[in-house]
Amino acid sequence: DEPALQGLNGVLRRLDAMPQDARVGIVEAHVRAMLGTALQRLGRPREAEQSLRSAIHIATRWFSASPGSPKLRRMLVHARMALATQLLGEGQQDEAERLLREAAACCPPIQDTAD
Repeated sequence: DEPALQGLNGVLRRLDAMPQDARVGIVEAHVRAMLGTALQRLGRPREAEQSLRSAIHIATRWFSASPGSPKLRRMLVHARMALATQLLGEGQQDEAERLLREAAACCPPIQDTAD
């Protein structure tokens, strides 16, 4: 709903005013991904796509500097999957598939523990 969107946009304005470091970058990427998901649920796909792409861009930049960050890894997977879902609904299978492959590449391999 609109108050929630206004709240998220207010957080983004405050983050934009802060010195940029990894901590701020992680929070900004997370808020942009949450905003994108909220916009999807409200039926505003163009704005959702823009927010999700921004979240992915920001998180990718910080993830390359901190590849071990589980928070960034989860956020990247979430944002890529959310955007891929939207793109699939719009008939953009190739880009959606690329995003899903990128999301899967962020996940560590599952260890087989069977004897």
